[in-house]
Amino acid sequence: MTRSALIIPLLFTTTALAQNDSSAGNDASDKVVAVPVMQWRFDDAKEPGPRAPMHPGFPKDNTAMRFIGDGKKALKVADRPELRFGLHDTITMEAWVMAPGASGVPYLIGKGRLGTKEFGDRNQNYALRLQTVKGGAQIGFLFYSADEPGRKGDGHRWWSNNTMPLQGWHHIALSYTFGKPESIKGYIDGSPTDGVWDAGGATDRAPVTDGDALVLGSGYNLTAPHSFEGWLDEVAIYRGPIDIEALKSKYQFVQPPPPIAKKDVPAGRVLVQLAEEGMPDANAWPNEPPKVGETYTEDVFGFLDVPQKYVETGVRGDRHIPFLFRAAASVTFPKGRHRLLLRARGATNLHIDGKTVLTTPFPPSDSSGHHLVAEQNEYLNLGPDFRFAPPGNRESWCEFEGTGKPQFFVLETLVGSYIGKNIRRPELGETVVAWSKQGTETWQLVTPGKRVVPYNDAAWAEYEKERNAHYDVINT
Repeated sequence: MTRSALIIPLLFTTTALAQNDSSAGNDASDKVVAVPVMQWRFDDAKEPGPRAPMHPGFPKDNTAMRFIGDGKKALKVADRPELRFGLHDTITMEAWVMAPGASGVPYLIGKGRLGTKEFGDRNQNYALRLQTVKGGAQIGFLFYSADEPGRKGDGHRWWSNNTMPLQGWHHIALSYTFGKPESIKGYIDGSPTDGVWDAGGATDRAPVTDGDALVLGSGYNLTAPHSFEGWLDEVAIYRGPIDIEALKSKYQFVQPPPPIAKKDVPAGRVLVQLAEEGMPDANAWPNEPPKVGETYTEDVFGFLDVPQKYVETGVRGDRHIPFLFRAAASVTFPKGRHRLLLRARGATNLHIDGKTVLTTPFPPSDSSGHHLVAEQNEYLNLGPDFRFAPPGNRESWCEFEGTGKPQFFVLETLVGSYIGKNIRRPELGETVVAWSKQGTETWQLVTPGKRVVPYNDAAWAEYEKERNAHYDVINT
């Protein structure tokens, strides 16, 4: 709270200067630089916030504010003109959130609806909220429309289709222009999410604007079901147009190094680890290493299936969505500058000696297959018998330096994902690490042993047939 009192006057001064600069925005190429009308950085708080190196946008000693789910102890700010948003005004709210204990429908930011004798509880000017569901929490927007002659105001509520994981730090943002219901935009960890209006529905009506207070961490009469339990940092409210790309880019996350060492891996083998416990119910990397539940070994870095899971009663069970698939091996390459290829269906990181060298992204939200044929022109073509990426796989490649000594390879990929609230099947697709020796055009799967598996259409078909037969045996 001390930090808020210090920073608010400076922000208001900056905002006023920007609004009075008659030359601002005359150049069509000017970038919109939004200045918060209010911001909370919590630099004087005692709790750890998002920190480098996992969150490189923050210092290593960054702090955040903890909220304990008690509305009476929420952070309250008295009304002022800059905090009121009316018809045709654009509001953008953002926050870094960690909410492992969240439940119900807690408020993060809200103006009005506090149940006071003066203003009542049907005066929500705006609110950024969460709604806990299976798999995380939806982000939501709420406001009450003002009374009109012969027509009472109503509550208008929007919930995102995508969800925010409750474990770890995440960045959320929401933008809306009052009077334009189609303008609403939500963002979770830099990715846009659409959503649905309910309650009073979408409307072009003006919101309630009055002298009620703004509260962080609670709302609606300051009751427990609407009070936030968790941590907040870098909370801000903006007025007017905002650079959405800059807003989305604020989420930066660097996956911690895999908790596996060379000594853990059998010589000449690829150690595979499967982890479900501790994985988030969302398209997100875990903030802490999940617990490994199964291990086995393979010959090469070519993966298309995992053993069937069985529960304690001996019947088949479902794996968590997503689960973590990790493969590690010490591999010796001849000295030289070789090419390296990574393919995977899910979000994947490939590390060599502790450094991330290749990645693939999370699957796109549209997996219907109704894409332009021209997209095939972007597929990698790295040699005369190079195998093109199969449908549903992402790929990346680079050059790397072979040292003639063992180099420690670790691949981590998330298997299974969400499309909104719907689940994608947990399938590896064609998850491979392949290499092409300097001076050659052929490719083969990376292996720590003596087995050689060329990576082309014919050789992959044979390898796939062999592995499918293997899994048919162990899964019966």
